[in-house]
Amino acid sequence: KGKEVLAKTIVSSIGAPATFGKLLPESHRHLVSKQLESMKDNMIASNLTLMSMFVGISDPENSLALPKRNYWIHDSWDHDKNIEAFKKNPTKPPVFFVSFSSAKDPTYSSRNPGKQVALVVGPGFFDHVA
Repeated sequence: KGKEVLAKTIVSSIGAPATFGKLLPESHRHLVSKQLESMKDNMIASNLTLMSMFVGISDPENSLALPKRNYWIHDSWDHDKNIEAFKKNPTKPPVFFVSFSSAKDPTYSSRNPGKQVALVVGPGFFDHVA
């Protein structure tokens, strides 16, 4: 934080508004002024992203018996209501995707003894973390 790194090419996954508006130096923003202006339109502005968390699990005895299926976890089927509630309270994400890829791979435990992995994907609003 607070350090400047210059590059000819930038690959960013934080969204165009944050990339152009925060990562790009002020002196270069004129090069993307049309794009910056168009992103002010709430109909096309991105404000939601998906965040991934990869979890390493120690399981020396292979006793966890993790499920071999994916889970979509959400409070209700009213996804619009869930998103609106999440906008107001970032501690209540509207949906999570959870998967245990190591449990699905029959060769995983022989290649990685005593270890398991999980993937958790959930939404996040830029305003909640920026």
